[in-house]
Amino acid sequence: MRERRGGRPTSGPAISDANTEREGANTEREGANTEREGANTEHKELMGDRDRKLMDFPCSYPLKVIGKNTNEFYSTVSAIIERHVPDGSRITYTDRVSSGDKYLSITATFSAESQEQLTAIYKELSDHKLVLFTL
Repeated sequence: MRERRGGRPTSGPAISDANTEREGANTEREGANTEREGANTEHKELMGDRDRKLMDFPCSYPLKVIGKNTNEFYSTVSAIIERHVPDGSRITYTDRVSSGDKYLSITATFSAESQEQLTAIYKELSDHKLVLFTL
């Protein structure tokens, strides 16, 4: 007889039954893993090529930036955006002050030329100390 933890003796067949149950659970787990792998493959096929464009350029693009309600914030945001938008492109600014006058949201709408342009604008805005959020 073998002894399990806790000092209770067990017989050989009981251990064998426990092993059979454990093997059954492992087989069920393996089946679930196979199903999961199949679902992942289907997901990858549905997602298609990662290089697929999400937007067609050029396009009208609204970019929202949120920060403290200061004159410096407004001028900084407009300078960063204008640095990345080609000359001659029209940029429309709208702003909204929070209910407590503490924060300012600025929405700049312009003609975006490429994903690289948008990435550069978002990066520069996000790296600036006056900018709290970009959307």
